[in-house]
Amino acid sequence: FAGFAFHDEVEPGEPFPAAYAFVPRWQVALAALVVLAALIALAYTLALPWAAQRLAARVPQEIERRMGAEALKWLDGQHWFDATRLDRDTRVHVLARFDALTADLPFSRHYGLAFRNAGGAGANAFALPGGTIVITDRLIELAETDDQIVAVLAHEAGHVELRHAMRHLLQTSAMGVAVATLAGDAGSATALAATLPGTLATLHYSRELETEADDFAIALLQRHGISPAAFARMMELLRDDADDEDTTFSFLSTHPVSDERIAKARAAAAPSEQRK
Repeated sequence: FAGFAFHDEVEPGEPFPAAYAFVPRWQVALAALVVLAALIALAYTLALPWAAQRLAARVPQEIERRMGAEALKWLDGQHWFDATRLDRDTRVHVLARFDALTADLPFSRHYGLAFRNAGGAGANAFALPGGTIVITDRLIELAETDDQIVAVLAHEAGHVELRHAMRHLLQTSAMGVAVATLAGDAGSATALAATLPGTLATLHYSRELETEADDFAIALLQRHGISPAAFARMMELLRDDADDEDTTFSFLSTHPVSDERIAKARAAAAPSEQRK
């Protein structure tokens, strides 16, 4: 019967069950497409992030470090930034605080701060794979205290330690999956690094990853005797600064700040520190 399909076979002489009616093939095909779309959506929202998290952990730190170095080289070559205008004493002081903060972390020997002047791009800090954290002059100038700068760097260290940039790349790049599968083929790092700079330009971490980095930062700050209220206050300053300046590469463009994030950081502080 052209255009129709049976649900099942019926032996000769047996009554044809009413439930086994003819079904047009286009309906069968449509149902199959719906099921397939649901499976793809499930894989994208659940299986892919799960796989990316586990594959990222298998990529050697040295490969991540090389990828981060290539990305920074590309960003500088594209003139995203100018040389920092901060004086040497300021840079040495911030670096010393950062070194003390990250001394006992797994990526400690790979960490580095890249001070850059972003011009009209505003206050920002972001982590590259492997431990390099770019921080702009404007962010340091905006901070009211050293602890507020350290708090932002603790958040970025969370992105590094939790392999968030790598997880993002693996989740969005077929090449990344291949590199992670090899997980030791240093020659493949260059191929993935080529996709990294463009991805960074539009990188927006999910709410889940931002929450993970916030939780990491709060715990790290508390271990070092720094109030999480400093993080809450810095987020307020960054949000106000972004409102005042029409910037396309501010901290908020890559790390959306919400009242919920600010309240969570402030709630983690001691009652006497919550308004700092």
